[in-house]
Amino acid sequence: MGLTEVVPFLLESELVKLGVNIEKVANSQPKVVVCDRIITGQNPASATGVGT
Repeated sequence: MGLTEVVPFLLESELVKLGVNIEKVANSQPKVVVCDRIITGQNPASATGVGT
C-alpha cells in the first residue's frame, strides 16, 4: 500500500520474522483462514466469510 515510510513497522514482516505462515491474495480480494478456533480475514472484503 506504499506506507513503508509512514508506519514504524509492517505487521506482516514482523509476523514472518516470528515464524507465522502468511496466506494472502491480491488487494481487495476476500481471504479467510481458519485454524482451530482462530478465524482471520485479510481485509474488509473478507468480512462476510469471517462472520459466517
